[in-house]
Amino acid sequence: MKQSKTVSLCIVPALVAACGGSPPPDPCVPANYVAAACQYAVDHQGYYHDGTFYRHTYGYPFGYYTSGYSAFLMGGGRPQPIAAEHFNPTYPAAGAVGGGGAGGVSSGGTVRSGFGASGASNAAGSAGAGTAGS
Repeated sequence: MKQSKTVSLCIVPALVAACGGSPPPDPCVPANYVAAACQYAVDHQGYYHDGTFYRHTYGYPFGYYTSGYSAFLMGGGRPQPIAAEHFNPTYPAAGAVGGGGAGGVSSGGTVRSGFGASGASNAAGSAGAGTAGS
């Protein structure tokens, strides 16, 4: 009889933590707080980091995380700021084009993905496109 072998491949960035790496910084954690990115994360139950979406469940409204950041600062906490453009869905391409906008997060855009030419054409097709009723 043949015995099956299990091979574990870590090729999906969202599985970084499962493969032994550390997850990207959460924009709602006081030490990494970025207001616009945190608002987006709470509204969409996840956040973008360097162009990849990381699903995360937030159990409280945005104001809770803002208050937590304020308390962190008042208690002498020292933030380790992360540039807001890292939380933009199109980073690093947004920086190369000269933008990213205020806060670095697009809340109404459609993000498409794929591999090879398919991904490139989808990304080109979504440039500047928005979704109605988001």
